Amino acid sequence: MSLSLDHIIVLVPPKYLTSAPTWLTKNFTLTPGGRHADGITENKLICFADGCYIELIAFVSPPPSPDSRKNHWWGAKKENSIIDFAFTSRDTSSAGENWEHVQKRLKEKGLEGVGYQKPVKGGRKRPDGVQVDWEVTFPVVAPESAYERGELPFFCHDVTERGLRVPLGEENTTHPCGAYGVRGLSVFTNGEKVEKLREAFGAVLGVEGVDGRFAVGPLKSLGGGEGGAEVKVKPLERSDVEAQLKGDAGVSLGDLIVGVRGKDGKEELVRIDIGEAGDAVGLGGWFLG
Repeated sequence: MSLSLDHIIVLVPPKYLTSAPTWLTKNFTLTPGGRHADGITENKLICFADGCYIELIAFVSPPPSPDSRKNHWWGAKKENSIIDFAFTSRDTSSAGENWEHVQKRLKEKGLEGVGYQKPVKGGRKRPDGVQVDWEVTFPVVAPESAYERGELPFFCHDVTERGLRVPLGEENTTHPCGAYGVRGLSVFTNGEKVEKLREAFGAVLGVEGVDGRFAVGPLKSLGGGEGGAEVKVKPLERSDVEAQLKGDAGVSLGDLIVGVRGKDGKEELVRIDIGEAGDAVGLGGWFLG
């Protein structure tokens, strides 16, 4: 069973969904997403030709109830932050089958404090009225768990046609900056946890990592194009100014690298999330390269 990076979640203020900042709109085409089934969050998407996407998610304002955000699994996360990321199966494996494979690999490795809940149903209604359904498999986040939400990935498997959740038409995947997909994402964690988290990643993804780098293939079999991404597990070095800023912002995910056509192989990365108060630190680093 092969896995691919499905999407990356960025928590944004509600105003971003009606009036996105210029550094986003001058680089990307935003696709309407819709309101989730729980009525607590809604989103817009940045869809890429490689089949992956970035989800700009916001808590609905005004909230459906006073405690709706407080009780949500992403409720404590800070806005303008990369808060989570998901993988999916490239073959026909269901959410349940994937869960069984992951649990088996974790058991074989004998890893403590790492586990996944059974898949649960999720969905949202698009602005055009179309209902989209999926199943998600979240890591266990409890007192006995060694990790917090966002350190380990979750999984998303479609129930309805994937194209309903991730529109890959040319009008959705053509971006002003020429972006074609996600090339990389880094997971920052405290130094003493790095090796354990790397071991956990290898078991969860079923991929052998090299110095904390885990390469996964493209979503070509699910309608996407060429590509593939690399997820890095790195220490959060307090001596490093950039990492220090990320740590202060409560962000464990950053260095999001978006591939641009005509620039493959280019070593220099151009940072794009700079220019508006708070974004440069809070979003943890968006780069074109």
